[in-house]
Amino acid sequence: MASLLFCSARVYNAVYAFLKWLLTTPEQYPKVTRYLLSDEFDSDDTEQSRVPENSILIEQWENETGQKKCNLFYEGEEPVSDSNPFVQSPEVPWIWIGDKTTEVDLTAAMQKYLVVGNVIRLDLILHMIQVRDNTQIVYINPRTLEEVKFPADGVKIHVAN
Repeated sequence: MASLLFCSARVYNAVYAFLKWLLTTPEQYPKVTRYLLSDEFDSDDTEQSRVPENSILIEQWENETGQKKCNLFYEGEEPVSDSNPFVQSPEVPWIWIGDKTTEVDLTAAMQKYLVVGNVIRLDLILHMIQVRDNTQIVYINPRTLEEVKFPADGVKIHVAN
C-alpha cells in the first residue's frame, strides 16, 4: 500500500512538472525595454523611425542576474540596435563623475550606460541632476588622475584593452 502511494505521488509530481513546463513560457533573457527621456514626449512613444527632438531613447537590456546595460540614441538618430551590450567589456573613462559644485556623485548611476559604442553626452547627465547656474560636470581621468571638465561633444565608450 505504501509503495502504491509513493508511486502515485511520483507520477503526480512528474505530470504536474511537465504540464507546468508545457503551459508556462519561460522569461526571455536578455530582457529589452525601450523608453524616452524627454520633457516633450510621452515616455512610451518609442516606435518612431528617428529619436524625437530634445529626447534620448534608452534601450535597456537586462540579463538573467538582473544586471542592466543601456544603448543610447540621441535626437535625430535612427534607433537601430542589434548589439547585445553585455558582449564587450567597456573601458571606463573615469574614476569619478559628477557635479563639482554640489559634489553630486554620478559614478554609480552612469555604470549602466558604459556600453561600447555609446557616447555619454551632457543631455543624459543633465536629466539625472538638478541643474543650477553654477553646475560644473567634471570627471577624474583614470590614467592621469586629473579633473577634466566634461566635454560638450561627450565621451565615447571604447572597448577595454
